[in-house]
Amino acid sequence: PHFLFNTLENIKFMIRLDPEAASRMILALSGLLRYSINNTVSRVCLQEDLQYIQNYLDIQQARFGSRLNYVLQVDDEVRDAIVPKLLMQPVVENAIKYGMRDGGHLEVRMAARRRQERLIIEIANNGAAIAPAALAEIREMLAARHNFSTHSGLYNIHRRVQLLYGEAYGVTIDSSAAEGTCVKLTIPYQRKGETDA
Repeated sequence: PHFLFNTLENIKFMIRLDPEAASRMILALSGLLRYSINNTVSRVCLQEDLQYIQNYLDIQQARFGSRLNYVLQVDDEVRDAIVPKLLMQPVVENAIKYGMRDGGHLEVRMAARRRQERLIIEIANNGAAIAPAALAEIREMLAARHNFSTHSGLYNIHRRVQLLYGEAYGVTIDSSAAEGTCVKLTIPYQRKGETDA
């Protein structure tokens, strides 16, 4: 809801200041809403989810202006890989939310590639590093069977992946002052028509 209200507020001001940009933002928002409320499919081609992510990032870029930049580096061979719908969006949202805290310029990078029979998706930012104690707590939470911490988003993604594909897959996280924070999602590489092992 906060994202939707912020976006509508931005559109309200952009209509007066830059009607063409407001129109683009409305199109991105309508595509985003249409995709997110369609409950008829639970797995989609990576390319479909990427279009959703790009709409989301375009809206956030309109909101933050020059303070936010994003880069998508997706190997062509994985664009038709099957992924759980909306798997990446909460991670991208966190990359912006926690990366923007220092008020400077933020770059969000998203990469997807195949490594043997695995699909690796990395979502990173160049924001401030997670404190070592907090990072250790997040990693401990991801390794646990039950989540008793306040970090429910990452845990829910991790458990969703493991319930779908097994415990060999899931979420890992790294963070350092030099490189920012990177969340890696690992799932089996599958294409349309292939079945789960």
